[in-house]
Amino acid sequence: MHAHQFKRSSLFIGLFAFSLIFFGKISVIKAQYLRWEKHSFGPYTSSSVQKDMAANDVYFDHKHSLLIGGHYGIHDTFNSIPFPNYKRSGIYLTKIDTNGTLKWTIYGGSDNEICEINHIEADTIHHFYYFSGCLTPDGNFINFPASQMPTERNAGFIAKADTNGKIIWVRRFVSYKTVNIGTVITGNINQFAVDKDQNICFTSVVEKGNTLTCGNFSYSPALYNQPYTAKFDSGGNMLWITVDTFNQKRYTASNAGIIQGPNGNYYVLSKCTYLGGVIYDVMIMYSPDGKIIRDFRMRDTFISYGQCTDFKISTDGNVYFAITNYTGNSFTIAMTDSMLNLKWTKKGQGARALKIYINNQSRNIFISGGLASSSVSYQGTSIYSKDDAEIFFKVNRNGQPYWMKYFSGDEDYRAPFCNEEGCGDFYLITQFDYGFQFSNILTVLYPVKLFPNIQNGDDNNKLMTSLIIAKIHFPPLSIQATNEGCGYFNLQNTSDSSITNSKWTYNKKTIGTGQNIDYQFQNKGNQVFTLTGIAAGGCQCTEIDTIHVTFVENPGFNIIDSAGCGFVSVKVTDSSGKDTLVASNLKTRIWNFGDGTIDTIKGVQNYDRHRYYKPGLYIISHIYKNSHCADTASRTYGAVIMQKPAPGIIAAPVSGCAPLDVLITDTGTQYLVSVSYDFGDGAKSASFSPTHTYNTTGRYLIRRTRKSLAGCIVSDSIIIKVLKSLNQADSVNMLAASFIDNEHIVLNWDTLAYASGYEIDKKVGPANSFALYKSVPDNHLLDPIKDLTRKVYYRVRAQDSCGHFSMYSFLAEPVILSGENENDAYFLLRWTPYKQWRNNVYRYEIEVRQPNGSFAAYDQTKDTFSKQESFVDSAKADECYRIKAIELNGNKQISYSNSVCIQYMPMLWIPNAFTPQGDGRNEIFSIQSIGIKECSMDIYNRWGEHLYHSDDLNPTWDGTFNGVPVQEGVYVYIIAAKALNKQTFHRNGTITLLR
Repeated sequence: MHAHQFKRSSLFIGLFAFSLIFFGKISVIKAQYLRWEKHSFGPYTSSSVQKDMAANDVYFDHKHSLLIGGHYGIHDTFNSIPFPNYKRSGIYLTKIDTNGTLKWTIYGGSDNEICEINHIEADTIHHFYYFSGCLTPDGNFINFPASQMPTERNAGFIAKADTNGKIIWVRRFVSYKTVNIGTVITGNINQFAVDKDQNICFTSVVEKGNTLTCGNFSYSPALYNQPYTAKFDSGGNMLWITVDTFNQKRYTASNAGIIQGPNGNYYVLSKCTYLGGVIYDVMIMYSPDGKIIRDFRMRDTFISYGQCTDFKISTDGNVYFAITNYTGNSFTIAMTDSMLNLKWTKKGQGARALKIYINNQSRNIFISGGLASSSVSYQGTSIYSKDDAEIFFKVNRNGQPYWMKYFSGDEDYRAPFCNEEGCGDFYLITQFDYGFQFSNILTVLYPVKLFPNIQNGDDNNKLMTSLIIAKIHFPPLSIQATNEGCGYFNLQNTSDSSITNSKWTYNKKTIGTGQNIDYQFQNKGNQVFTLTGIAAGGCQCTEIDTIHVTFVENPGFNIIDSAGCGFVSVKVTDSSGKDTLVASNLKTRIWNFGDGTIDTIKGVQNYDRHRYYKPGLYIISHIYKNSHCADTASRTYGAVIMQKPAPGIIAAPVSGCAPLDVLITDTGTQYLVSVSYDFGDGAKSASFSPTHTYNTTGRYLIRRTRKSLAGCIVSDSIIIKVLKSLNQADSVNMLAASFIDNEHIVLNWDTLAYASGYEIDKKVGPANSFALYKSVPDNHLLDPIKDLTRKVYYRVRAQDSCGHFSMYSFLAEPVILSGENENDAYFLLRWTPYKQWRNNVYRYEIEVRQPNGSFAAYDQTKDTFSKQESFVDSAKADECYRIKAIELNGNKQISYSNSVCIQYMPMLWIPNAFTPQGDGRNEIFSIQSIGIKECSMDIYNRWGEHLYHSDDLNPTWDGTFNGVPVQEGVYVYIIAAKALNKQTFHRNGTITLLR
């Protein structure tokens, strides 16, 4: 069988083919199931060279017509029409439509050699037929062109025909001598695959002693049979040929199957390959252009000693294998991905010659084969039978079993194939071996009579293999459901009695088995359930049905409400359907009002004593119960409460500058009948949400009185503040702008009454314009400063809560100080004048930084420059200054400038003598410096001997060498130093040591 053989359709057409013979008994198909039948028939002959009658391949085309191809024996007939007689064997290809009409037959044969048709396919787009087989020189084939008939012994062929049986082209393949073939290939063709472009890819074998040639390609196998794969286009022209030579130690080989996967690659099964004396089955994957992608040696993975009997490829590209092991009667089912990477293997026991069928819609797999022992087990599922029977089981895509069955049979048998539903129209294709008596066959397709003139008794009256083709209708399942109330249903299987093993499922759970069951459904509405059963022949039928479930009471109710002061009264009236199953005193109604109140009442249909005290949405439920069941109806009710008006006036704004517009928003007015407002300035209003304007500064009390529909009166009030605002005559008094360090300026001003905040304008450099810099709520600002070389200016104005502004303040420009060292003669200080106090600057004080980091006044002036004499202090590298500006009278404010540090010129002081004689005076030779950051000194005697070295910043020598005083005399020093300003010093000289 091949990949297209078992296609499901909307007509539920499947293939149901199995041997009907087991131990001399016949499985009888009832006459009412038979739609039509065709059969072949021929007597047995004792010649061992005759070919028996068989259907080697079956194919259903796009219109569900049946194509059957195979071989037949001498004196065989089909549908009472005699076939031409051949001494050795005949071949045929016949087409039968769904009504059983024989459309056409192509046949031929040979007196000397075996002829047969092995494989049938069709392309799914243009619907041409393709079939393969073998012919001999003395054979013939109706409709074959004479030029295409073989001249060599046992030639294989592939032919293309249209749907009317007209041959379009034939390509033959010679297997017993060397030929230059062009598009002719050495070997016999058993398997091929047709793609969507009508290209035909097939596989065969080059036999040892022959030469395969194709154009410039030539190959002669060095060992025994050598597999190859080739591809034709739709016109029968050669596209490519690839010889499988990946291992030259192969002793014999034969290619047993080919399938094209969804990825376009071809998968070729090479069977019974001997490599180093070990049996290998190899799966070879070819690309669409004939390149070998991978060879997958099954012995390396899951075959120890046996062979792969079948493989199939699913629409998602996974490859499934069936393997029969030669030892222990075991078998293996395996799956790889599309690149032949092994995903799983499952082991079984007791079966052989397995075949695989894939249902790509349900993603389930059917596996069939013969029993090799009296029992079969697979993944925990076991079945026991007699020997010589067919095993048939269903698994999912992960290899886990659903069920397992067996069918008795003998000799040449086929396995059954069921579609997922198992019911509807099926085809039965079976054949009988010559060892069975004719009398047994008469009951197979009762009441059909097959050649009643043939008698039983001796070998000449026994049957050769006969082929029977029949269309059988298995009736579908039927269901009758009886509503017994409160969700109870009686479910009855009213199908034909031939359907057995009934099982009922609901919500994916089994709810009962048997022909009739009772079941209570808990949910109302449409409910879907499923009935499954086993039809004649062992296939599973499925029927899905829907029933509408209603409970007896079907409760309902109406709502009537009436308003009260602070509550709403609700009355519910029952509108449920009549319950005739039980008496009134056995009925119970439960009312759940959604606010925590639940009342249970017996025999009473109306309820009128519930009140809601809070407004909102409530779900009211009516639960009806009788002695059998319960049902519920629910409605959402919006409770509108005539409540006492809540106090609290919503007014905006409640404060602001005159003129002030105040808007009052009143909520819950649907409950009010009247309202009055007194605004506190003599004005009144009876509007629900009035607006009032206050033109005079002051504090006002708004009083409100409201009366509700329920007669409740509520009074409340709110205070409104009308504030004084700024005007353009007001101005901000700027106090000072002062540096607090070299990175920040602090700005201070007096607080202005009625101001809610202040805007600070700033500009940098005299040429620029003022721009808004920041808005602050307080009377000061800390401003980061990055550039001390540019003047900075500030001004401030106030803003009230009503958005009114004051006048700008005076300008504030802090002092910026700079300084220079005039060759250590003096330090020159310059600064910008402070601006702009009301009474100007009283004086400037020059401050000098003290050793503790603070500044102290050193000098004063009214100018904006000063010369400070340089007093060299070897303990310091620089002098730091700042300017303190003091306001004249007025606010008596002060402002500090930035600080400036001026470095001294770097210097070294080197003495020319010292007296280390222990009297405490001039005891050491010491170097003093200013502005020096690195210094080194070396001392040598007059003979150049090195006596002393130091890297101290102020090095000293005590007149010793290795701790021993040196003699009085003159010594040489070498001094190297680097200043802070990167200036370098090199000093060489002498020092006199006196004692």
